[in-house]
Amino acid sequence: MLEFVIIRGEISHDKFDKGHDLPATQVKLEVIEEGEKSRVIDQVDFICTSTKYPCPFEYWLDTSHIKANKEYKLEAILADRVLPARKSTHQKHQTIAVETKSTQPAAFKINPKVDTEINDFKIIVGDVQ
Repeated sequence: MLEFVIIRGEISHDKFDKGHDLPATQVKLEVIEEGEKSRVIDQVDFICTSTKYPCPFEYWLDTSHIKANKEYKLEAILADRVLPARKSTHQKHQTIAVETKSTQPAAFKINPKVDTEINDFKIIVGDVQ
């Protein structure tokens, strides 16, 4: 039997205030298990349908990968600006998407036997250096 925990929240960008036009549409959310070796245990890509920040999300996390009393974090990665590539004879139309990543991922602990939903997650995204 599959069991899920629903995580609801919103993603905002440190450079864009509430109500600002959304420069990104493609969002990747990753669930990362914290520890000596942090590892991605689940991820999902979605298109943000909102045209204004913040971008709301609902993440259905399959709890078969989750252990009770472990630290996890939910991180957002946006492909948010497309930069024109240098013009050359071979690459006239190539574009490069610039990713930005959470500067403040949402940290959580979860008990898959008890928790069914977690609400009001806020993930702040800043530019990757």
